Amino acid sequence: MGNEQIKPSIAHSTEWTFIREIKQHPLFGHIKVYKGPSDQLQCLKTVIVEESQYKDQMDSLKKIIVKDVLTQNQPNCSSLVCVNRLETQKQEEFCSNYVKIYLTADYSDQPIQQIKDVKLFMLDIIQALQVMDQKGVNNCQFCPAKILQFGDRVKVVNTQLFTEISDYEQLYFNEVSKDDWMIAPEVMHSLKVNCPPSFNSELAVIFNFGIMMINLLTGIHPKDAQIYDYKNLTINDNLSSYLHSIDQLQIPCHIKQIIQDCVNVKSTLRPTFKLITNLLRQVEIPLQVSQIKNEDIPTNQIFNPCYEDVKKVLSESHVNKNLNFHNESPQKIEKQDFMTDTQQSAQFRKSKQIYNLENTYNSRASIQQKQHPSNKVKTQAKVSKVKSPNKKPKPIRANGNHPK
Repeated sequence: MGNEQIKPSIAHSTEWTFIREIKQHPLFGHIKVYKGPSDQLQCLKTVIVEESQYKDQMDSLKKIIVKDVLTQNQPNCSSLVCVNRLETQKQEEFCSNYVKIYLTADYSDQPIQQIKDVKLFMLDIIQALQVMDQKGVNNCQFCPAKILQFGDRVKVVNTQLFTEISDYEQLYFNEVSKDDWMIAPEVMHSLKVNCPPSFNSELAVIFNFGIMMINLLTGIHPKDAQIYDYKNLTINDNLSSYLHSIDQLQIPCHIKQIIQDCVNVKSTLRPTFKLITNLLRQVEIPLQVSQIKNEDIPTNQIFNPCYEDVKKVLSESHVNKNLNFHNESPQKIEKQDFMTDTQQSAQFRKSKQIYNLENTYNSRASIQQKQHPSNKVKTQAKVSKVKSPNKKPKPIRANGNHPK
């Protein structure tokens, strides 16, 4: 559970300076903020548990900590605020044994700023949400308030790690402000019927992601657009006009379509994390149309695949169904199967039956002896058409009598 050195390390380090203490941070809870030698910030989170509960508490933390600072064997995510140091220290008070767990993580007091690169921003957010979903973190109440600015990049805060309460629990106990309300219809249905969450967490947070992107790109908040009926926990008809508010923005059309697909009221029609990532990372290679017979269309016209074509190709089900990339080895294709008619006829003329005759210009009798009787008539007909080079043709005289 630790050694005898003074902990936490950041509090006793000469390189880090204590800045302030925040008792009720909306994302981190009770933390202490420290500044490093390069003006970088880190926060210290202290969790005190009884010794009997220490093992269970550590197991739950390790499940949702993306970067395991103890073994360094779990994947890291650059767009997610991760724990940089995890320390424990045993303490005895009033005849009871306690364990203090110290979590040190990157910190920023800068909220999300104006988006400069929409594609890079979306990739960073999707990557963080996908990693947390794989760790079992419920993000059904994801909103821009959970995104902090770190220089030119952004990072998502795993609030469940620091506050020890899931998003659904916050919604259930009505602890979420209407300014952060961007939840999916199926989440509202679970809240309405007062039942445990039975929805797909991945598809639910994708709805939040789409609503958040429209809010950040247009500056119109869902509350101002009145797309939610907060009393009856339903979505109003204003959602359609809210989706089309990004039509006039100067961003690629396929990115607009991705955002609008994320805000589909039917969860099964929304794209997955993997599909969104593939669509954003696709390399757009323009195809030059060089052979166009229509004179009205210029020959240097550029053709780009439409969004639906790319979406169909990149979808996992389509690839696995029609292409044998993973499970089956490609079948061997014989050369003869894809030869054209002209190539096949040329190949036939090179067969041994005709091309490799030893003496094509010999007499008919000698040729008939070498051939099989069944091919007698056919071979004679073909050989008779060959003119002998030793026998000169008779000249044709004008007005001469020619034999019939």
